[in-house]
Amino acid sequence: MSDENVREIEQEIERTRGRMAGNLEELTDRLDPSRIKERARENVVARVESASDRVVAFAVAYPEQVIAVGLGLLLALVLPRPRHRRLARQVRGGR
Repeated sequence: MSDENVREIEQEIERTRGRMAGNLEELTDRLDPSRIKERARENVVARVESASDRVVAFAVAYPEQVIAVGLGLLLALVLPRPRHRRLARQVRGGR
């Protein structure tokens, strides 16, 4: 093997080592628990922001419907609810 071939092989080995070091660094970053947690949080925040943007757009487009649903929910929470047995009696005919 000539000196030229040996140098080419050594250079190729160095380039391969450099690529492997970069790959190892990238894998270390991807598998770091704090980075995994950060990416998951960013994903959740992006999804919540997207959902809230859609809700706001819907509320702007259909304000009457949103008000009606809101009032219905408010009434459902505020008004007293019939007890299960009393409701069952009413359904059976008042006995």
